[in-house]
Amino acid sequence: MLRESAIAISCCLVLAGALSADRGRGGPINAAAHKPWPQEPAGFRGVPWASSIADVRKAIPEGYVHSTGIRFQVDRFEVGTVTTRLYIYFKTVGANMTGGGLWNIDMEFPLSDMSNMNEILVAKYGPPTGYRTEDGDRLMQWQGKQVRIELGPYSVEHKGHATFTALAVDAQWNKEAAENRARGKTKQTKKNRKAAEAF
Repeated sequence: MLRESAIAISCCLVLAGALSADRGRGGPINAAAHKPWPQEPAGFRGVPWASSIADVRKAIPEGYVHSTGIRFQVDRFEVGTVTTRLYIYFKTVGANMTGGGLWNIDMEFPLSDMSNMNEILVAKYGPPTGYRTEDGDRLMQWQGKQVRIELGPYSVEHKGHATFTALAVDAQWNKEAAENRARGKTKQTKKNRKAAEAF
């Protein structure tokens, strides 16, 4: 749905597409628990989903662009009483690499702040619309038409994460990746056929 975590409790922000940011953890929501989500956000800190890294820099001037060029980072990002490390990931898609944009936001925080982060997110976004489990951890999810948010402890990391994934960007990137894999498989099949004929 980027796997360098930033804030010790995982809240996945999925923008129309997971997640999975460097982490890519945003699995499908539990259908039985899926509910409407009237408080779905149109962006993060005033920045719409799929925005450019330049837009994010303007909105969050205390952050910096990682050397990879695909991640924006804030080492100390305050969310109410919770101090997190903020990672914002971007995906470029299309032949000219101009599509895509803001894809995943990951706030990493100490497990001891899990209940506080839960209270903050519920107050802002309403009750979760569903949940999933991973490695024995129960992760809360909020999923709408544009974004998926996921919050939960990742016991294997001894941290909590709140992530947001832009669903549209995620879908674009996954589609392009699948097409590239298919093209690569076709090319390899042709090479193998020619090799067999020349053998």
